[in-house]
Amino acid sequence: MSNNAKKIGLWNIAGLGVGGAVGSGIFVTLGSAIERTGRSILPITIICVFYMLLAYWYNLAMSGIFVIDGGDYSMKGMLLPPILTGMSVGNAISMLMIPTMLINVYLNVACMIIPKKYPEQFARRSIKVPEWLFNLCSILGGFCAAIVAITLFKDLTVSDAIVAAAVIIVPIIFSAIALKTGSVDASKLEEKRQEIIDAALKADK
Repeated sequence: MSNNAKKIGLWNIAGLGVGGAVGSGIFVTLGSAIERTGRSILPITIICVFYMLLAYWYNLAMSGIFVIDGGDYSMKGMLLPPILTGMSVGNAISMLMIPTMLINVYLNVACMIIPKKYPEQFARRSIKVPEWLFNLCSILGGFCAAIVAITLFKDLTVSDAIVAAAVIIVPIIFSAIALKTGSVDASKLEEKRQEIIDAALKADK
C-alpha cells in the first residue's frame, strides 16, 4: 500500500458502524425490539450499540494500529493461530453468529498481545487510549462476545442447538484430522500468517 493512501480514522469507523446499524439494526429489527422493550427502546438501543461495539473490539483496535490489505480477513489472520435444516430464519442467523462470536472472544482477548508484541505500531495508534484501557476493552470485548454467543445458543430449539454445535465441532475435527494426517501442512499455514503480519508491518513504515 502506498504511503499516500488515506487512513480510516475514528469518525470513519464510527460512520461505518452507524451505517451498518441503521441498515440491519433499525430497519430490520426495530419493530420486534419495540415490541419487547416498549418505551425503553432508546436507552436499550444505546446500550446494545456499545455492547456490540465491544463484541467487535478487535476490528476497532486493529484498524487503529495497522494499515492492512485484506481488511477483516487479514486482521483475523494476524491474531488467530494456524489451527484453527427446517429452521426459522432467526435460528439460521443465530447459527451463523454463534461461531462468529466465539471467534470474536479469542480475537478480542488476543488484542492484548499487541502493545507488547508491536510496541512501535501501538505507539502510533489512531485511537489514543492508555494501554490499561486498551487491555480492559479487549477483555470486555471477549466477555461481551461470549455473552452474545451464549444468549444466541440458549434461545435455539434442541434440534437447532445440535446442528449449531455440529457446525462448530465438525470443522474443528476435520481440521485436526487434516493436520494430523499431513494433508494440510501446518508450517504453510504459519508461513501465510507471517506473510500477513510482515505486510502489515511493512505498510506501517
